[in-house]
Amino acid sequence: MIPAKTYPGQEKDNPQSTVWNILVTNDKMTDDVAYNVAKIIFDHKAELVSVHSEAASIDYKYQVKANSPVPWHPGALKYFAEQGVKM
Repeated sequence: MIPAKTYPGQEKDNPQSTVWNILVTNDKMTDDVAYNVAKIIFDHKAELVSVHSEAASIDYKYQVKANSPVPWHPGALKYFAEQGVKM
């Protein structure tokens, strides 16, 4: 929701749609590589934010199976499980 008065002339709250970003691979990516990709993204979030502010929205709370139209890679699932993410 974009709150009223955020922009000049915007008199009421304005609903917005959300687009989830996902990384997709084929089934040939090893579990170790998928694990390390997830780990690097979360371990280096601050560096990602320094080059693109949208990276600030990267958060464990958004790692939800229902947010993906494709199955999660076992390597990524392992990483998130180790971080205590309930998927």
